[in-house]
Amino acid sequence: MASGSDLVTFNVGGKIYQVLREPTLSLHPNSLLTQLAEDKQDDKEIFYVLAYHRDRKIILPPAVSMAAVQQELKRFGLDVKAEEIVPDEAYFPSMLKQIDKVVANQKKLLQDQQKQVVTFWQHGKNLLGDAGVLREPTLSLHPNSLLTQLAEDKQDDKEIFVEGDQDLFNYVLAYHRDRKIILPPNISAAAVQQELKRFGLDAKTEEMVRDGAYYPSMLKQIDQLVANQKNLLQKQQNQNAAAHLMSITAQALMEKSAKGNGEQISISFDEVVQNKFGSTSSEQRSFAFSCFKGFEQMHFKESMAAWAASIGYQATFWPHGTNPLRNKDSPMVSLTPVA
Repeated sequence: MASGSDLVTFNVGGKIYQVLREPTLSLHPNSLLTQLAEDKQDDKEIFYVLAYHRDRKIILPPAVSMAAVQQELKRFGLDVKAEEIVPDEAYFPSMLKQIDKVVANQKKLLQDQQKQVVTFWQHGKNLLGDAGVLREPTLSLHPNSLLTQLAEDKQDDKEIFVEGDQDLFNYVLAYHRDRKIILPPNISAAAVQQELKRFGLDAKTEEMVRDGAYYPSMLKQIDQLVANQKNLLQKQQNQNAAAHLMSITAQALMEKSAKGNGEQISISFDEVVQNKFGSTSSEQRSFAFSCFKGFEQMHFKESMAAWAASIGYQATFWPHGTNPLRNKDSPMVSLTPVA
């Protein structure tokens, strides 16, 4: 049955019609009847307008909005001062009594809820953070769970101390709540399964799933790791090539020095290839170039300079900006005796 506030009464030429606000009028927000119904004033606010006409004073109970009454007064051309609208003090004792009752009910509700919440502790730390776990429905869904049994044996409001892995306990709790565990890639499913069994739970394989949200970032990290490893390997190969080239260059310089008069000694890449492989044919030179093309030049120079100094020579190298492996005419290394 519709209440009075749901019905709108229209007087059409002396004949009374009653219409429901919902859904009849609300379906037509632009209808004149709907707009007239919305503009219809609340009888209780009209009452205070009449009261001000009689007494030039309004006494308001707490349930009535002062702003709404002032707005209604202005609609009727009345400008009421603040001191002319006063609260009815007769309502205050009953209001306080109602407030006390609400507070008492809320306190009882909170106490009842706290009785339903269980906290689990390990090594002085609450495994659930600042929260607890509800007996209903979280624990009651798993009667064979160690946590459920501990909660049932609990005789007071103190915390329950348990043994377990603090990093995995959240997944144990998640299974209690949802009968499903969503694992990030860095958490071992076997370790979680073992932790579940510790608490008397046996999760099926399909109840433990990997979080697919991590996969794009994982793939990006893997790509970056592969790129870093590739760069590291290439750098190591270039250093090895530099060390090998330095070794055969030093050997060629020693042999050339033995044939000379001890003065400055210079050697090109072609001479190094000739000394090492016995030929400078295009095939042999191409092979040698492919072996040493990416050699670490700084590593080569530092090693060669140190070796030259150890035998009493100062080393100078190919001109800056040129490739010593391609320039047949310019020397790659020159050794000058130190006076």
